[in-house]
Amino acid sequence: MKRVLFVDDEPNILQGLRRMLRGMRKEWDMQFAGSAEEALEMFSEQPFDIVISDMRMPGMDGADLLSKIKELHPDSIRIILSGHSEKEAVMKSVGPTHQYLAKPCDADVLRATIEKACAMRELLGSDVLKELAARLETIPSMPSLYREITDALQDENCTLERVGEIIGKDIGMSAKILKLVNSAYFGLMRPVNNVARAVAYLGIETVSALVLSAQIFSEFEDEESVGFSLEQLWNHSMQTAACAREIAKLEGASKQEADDAFLAGMLHDVGTLVLAGNLSGEYAKVLRTIDDQGVSAKEAERSVFHATHGEVGAYVMGIWGLPDSIVEAIAFHENPADATGGVQRTLTYVHAADALSQEASCGKDESGRLDMAYIETLGLTERVEVWREACLKPAGQES
Repeated sequence: MKRVLFVDDEPNILQGLRRMLRGMRKEWDMQFAGSAEEALEMFSEQPFDIVISDMRMPGMDGADLLSKIKELHPDSIRIILSGHSEKEAVMKSVGPTHQYLAKPCDADVLRATIEKACAMRELLGSDVLKELAARLETIPSMPSLYREITDALQDENCTLERVGEIIGKDIGMSAKILKLVNSAYFGLMRPVNNVARAVAYLGIETVSALVLSAQIFSEFEDEESVGFSLEQLWNHSMQTAACAREIAKLEGASKQEADDAFLAGMLHDVGTLVLAGNLSGEYAKVLRTIDDQGVSAKEAERSVFHATHGEVGAYVMGIWGLPDSIVEAIAFHENPADATGGVQRTLTYVHAADALSQEASCGKDESGRLDMAYIETLGLTERVEVWREACLKPAGQES
């Protein structure tokens, strides 16, 4: 049974939460604290899997509480509740917070958020990786793009279009911006899966504060010591994104679905960035295992981390609140047949795009990466050659 802690200094709010979530008592062990200090005392007795805290409280506020919990219990998932008038407070909490919810919070939204967070905790078996993913604030960016965005934001003539263009070229920056804008705090009717649109929604002042003050972006510094090519990963991710969107269009997908396919393709290897950027020594061992033993990256990752980059990436994007279709495509992009819950079109597009863009880039037959048995069950075998032709175009443009 998952342990969930609610923190709010208003007794009526806590009483309302008790009533609203009474039906979940058999599934969650729910506890309630009237202050940050009381919450920390309860954590000292037995840690909680998830903590949901009000932002504005006397003494220690929600951001400070979650920062303290992150330091003492980094594997706990941390969610903030905040009113729409508290934008500055939300900026303060952007580091230690995984997700943001708006007050007053709808019961269904709250339940869905907690259930998804609980499900994500089951995805990784390794406590070390759970702690890493829960502690994570940033995903390393390409040094050239990191410098480009910081320089641009300090230019008084910089436009939102220019900022969106730069951020949209980077995997880590895109993930972080989309995490914030898609949170329930903003209450958007549908998920934003386009980085330029997300930047336009947040505005130049908010993005500048996030980048220059909150420092939600970081520069990848260990590339040489790890023996890992960030540029190669970036090229493959962008090729996969472009290819996934092309395949989606060919299969009659809506613009929303095509944009989802592009975003999922861009983020499908984000777990590699998380591992290489935060556990560089262990990731160097993965690369050596691939070279020495001739095994796949997935096999090497599991031998070192007891998890794959797909699982790690899905875990992080999941607790950050990205849409389920994106998370699933990241988790199962190499093994789509393992996904449950019926056919997921975004996953299918990304799996095919990943395999076919590898084939196009390598200039040799890499078609063994494509799960033809899975494709056959969908009745799409005859479409593969059409997809392959489509993937040659974006791969050629990227090169």
